[in-house]
Amino acid sequence: MADDNGFPNNDVESGEETGNSTQEFTNNTSGNQASTSTSGSSGGILVSLAAAGMSTSFNVPFNSFGGSLMGTDWSSFVKNYDGCAMPAGSLYIGGSKWKSDTAFFSSFDMEASVWGEASICNITIKTLKNGSNKKLELSKDLTKIKAGEKVKVCLGYLVSGKEKSDVVFEGYISSLEINVDEQANQEAIIQATDGKIWMMSSRSTELKKDKKKYSDAASDTIKGYKSKFKSTKISVSGESQTETAIYQNGESDFEFVKNMSERIGALFYVDRGKLNLTDVKSNSSSEYSIGTDQGIRKLSVSVNMWGIPKKVTVIGSNSKDIEKPIKGSATSGESIGSGTDAGKITSNLGGENEVIIYDNSISSKEEAKARAEAYFTLKALKLVEGKIESVGNHSICLGSGVKLTGYGKPIDNSYIVTKIKHMANFNDHTFDSEIYINASKYNSGSSLF
Repeated sequence: MADDNGFPNNDVESGEETGNSTQEFTNNTSGNQASTSTSGSSGGILVSLAAAGMSTSFNVPFNSFGGSLMGTDWSSFVKNYDGCAMPAGSLYIGGSKWKSDTAFFSSFDMEASVWGEASICNITIKTLKNGSNKKLELSKDLTKIKAGEKVKVCLGYLVSGKEKSDVVFEGYISSLEINVDEQANQEAIIQATDGKIWMMSSRSTELKKDKKKYSDAASDTIKGYKSKFKSTKISVSGESQTETAIYQNGESDFEFVKNMSERIGALFYVDRGKLNLTDVKSNSSSEYSIGTDQGIRKLSVSVNMWGIPKKVTVIGSNSKDIEKPIKGSATSGESIGSGTDAGKITSNLGGENEVIIYDNSISSKEEAKARAEAYFTLKALKLVEGKIESVGNHSICLGSGVKLTGYGKPIDNSYIVTKIKHMANFNDHTFDSEIYINASKYNSGSSLF
């Protein structure tokens, strides 16, 4: 979820309108609860199944293995960092590595997702205690931090006394807070946002001349911000053309590109400073394989049908015959994973459960159907959601494919990484990651669905 400016928030969405008409379904069906337990090579896996209402969760807690770091990979990650005990990180501001005799990079947390909102991070810099010198004078190093400057953060581990790390965030300082207490202890709290921040302030109304594809219109807007990103990638296959003129109507450039991506069922996100506007399938080409013996602290997988329709219908006006509107429908879209897709699962529910979108920019049945499939694709991708809690994994990327193996159905499946959280505290010598994964097919091992 995000606010109007594209920043993540914790609001709970209770309903959604699409176009001028949305048909919403509610199902209060409750079922029985059951639990099973199995043991495996991991030292014991407890799988609890709760089939109540519309969601089912599978939680797999793990024990520590051998007192080692317990990599989250992902075999190459384990090989490189198993046995490491000390997290490490580097901070770059304005293109220069942060170096100070009085103020150190203390902590870092970030959140980034593929769902369109801007990725953000929080950085804390603290001064060293100055003993008897309690002069309330701001550290000269802290005064050098300026709003709007470019920020880069690398996280990793000390290996044989040397830092081995990867870039996990690139963006710009969006806010800065400096605190000084009576003991003259000082800290700078920096919030940084990815390059989308520059797209949020510019609004315009214009015709995208000669643009017949929504991805091309988005690309035309993005090209004005190439200097704000490390790179840009636009990859959308099978997109149909529109005969209707594409307008940006008083929207910010961020809102316009996000709207274009949703019309074609694409993911719009920034990972490590790289802007991506890509279809769902192109994000799953490479996979991390994660088995039961690789030391993940906790794995949770849930299936949830709330908000997923049986059918999506897009309706546009027909200039040749107003009584025969243009229509296109979809009961499926691009899918990730194997098993039963969202459309087949929801087809068992009673009621209409149909989303109807009125869009007068639609110029053909083919375009209406493509728009319906795009809507269904993004909705269905939230059918199966997983969360991996682990020690810090600095190599994982948004949009990466993830394959869970060795757990059994319904957990074993292919997913894509849709959200990443990193939390590092160098005072406490901790670095943790939360990796969120999604699939649009449910690899059922039960008769629930």
